[in-house]
Amino acid sequence: MAINFKRLEEISRALKTTEQTGKCFHTTFIFHGSKLLSISKNNYTKSHRSHKYGEYVSRRGVGTYTAAMHGELSAILKLGLTNCSHLTFVNIRIDNNNNPAKSKPCINCQRILDSVGYKYLHYYDGEKYIKEKYKL
Repeated sequence: MAINFKRLEEISRALKTTEQTGKCFHTTFIFHGSKLLSISKNNYTKSHRSHKYGEYVSRRGVGTYTAAMHGELSAILKLGLTNCSHLTFVNIRIDNNNNPAKSKPCINCQRILDSVGYKYLHYYDGEKYIKEKYKL
């Protein structure tokens, strides 16, 4: 399956205009083959589900940071699956200038993705989209 990243960026930009709750806009798409199963976004008005997915590890160090619901977790929750090893995840992040930005999952989301598995994970590294195959 060839993923049309430009089209997914367009969808993310369209959602961003009405649904942005944080500094950047991060969208996660989940595919089974060429079929789109789920679209989700970071939502800074909802909390991370630490009771089910472990405590959120803050990169900010000290302070009273409240972990928000990230797109990867939100997309998995929408599907209601515990095994996603047959699915492809695509992360798109749009900055405030409407350009693609680095979209590698944070350490918390990567931990969750590793626990449910995935076939492929695509994310932007600042120059190009990276295709990562799940490692057992």
